[in-house]
Amino acid sequence: FLILLYGVVGYALFLATFLYLIGFVSGFVVPVTVDRGGPAAPAALAIAIDVGLIALFGVQHTVMARPVFKQWLMRVVPRAMERTLFLLATCGVFTVMFTQWRPLPQVVWAFGAALAPAVLAVAFAGWGMGLLSTFLIDHFDLFGLRQTWLAFRGRPYTERPFQVHSLYRMVRHPLMLGLLIAFRAAPTMTAGRLVFA
Repeated sequence: FLILLYGVVGYALFLATFLYLIGFVSGFVVPVTVDRGGPAAPAALAIAIDVGLIALFGVQHTVMARPVFKQWLMRVVPRAMERTLFLLATCGVFTVMFTQWRPLPQVVWAFGAALAPAVLAVAFAGWGMGLLSTFLIDHFDLFGLRQTWLAFRGRPYTERPFQVHSLYRMVRHPLMLGLLIAFRAAPTMTAGRLVFA
């Protein structure tokens, strides 16, 4: 039961972090975004810090996705908890990014009021594509719930074979494509968002 609870809490924290990420990038609802609210810094220092934060995300994802690291980790935690731990580490990295990001509000480009809603719609279509693609490959497995549910039921975990269908017939990695679209489709592209993208 505790492993299942761990999986559910990890999923909820990741969902909240992902929703904050949408606001952080898009500039809606949340208090700190790529363009405002973070600590001020000179441009060169801000770029160095922001690139370092992006690199931290890349290192965490790269290291924790490696089979060697997963094998080592599963000596310490049960296999059913490994994916949720990956998500929690991602939440931690994003939290550091959200709190330490240095805004660079200089405008690189801006669409007029007539085009801004269309560009914003493209961005949200990118977020939607990313979310849809998680369900096409097995959303609950990707985010650790299937593993913890099977452990709760006393059943062994086996990876499901990858099925090439829907968006995956057209694009190798629709999740990444969706995020790339969401990050780059900006009615007003600032230097900070460009660095993030």
